[in-house]
Amino acid sequence: NNRKVLSMSEQMPEPLTIQGEIREKGLHKVVVKYSLIMKQHSKHPNLCLLKYSSKSPLGAKAVQECRVIILDKDDDDWNIACLPYYKFFNHGEIYSQDSVMDWIQ
Repeated sequence: NNRKVLSMSEQMPEPLTIQGEIREKGLHKVVVKYSLIMKQHSKHPNLCLLKYSSKSPLGAKAVQECRVIILDKDDDDWNIACLPYYKFFNHGEIYSQDSVMDWIQ
């Protein structure tokens, strides 16, 4: 079997928009800017969960990445601990990709 198993750093594009903004501006400013919900793990305080709220601007790429993403804030690196699917939109929603999809083919 010639299949190569990729390491996490090879599998995930870095930095995500949200990581770059947190590294540049700090967690609190980014949480406020995008109206995000932030929770720290009770046993592992270095783990930080971010998710968008009903007030978050869903058109922002950083917000779309925050669909219950978990980042590790050790050494202010904000590395990805868990990356779920990005925010997706239903057919007809304002930020959906309907305009770029050809539904006939």
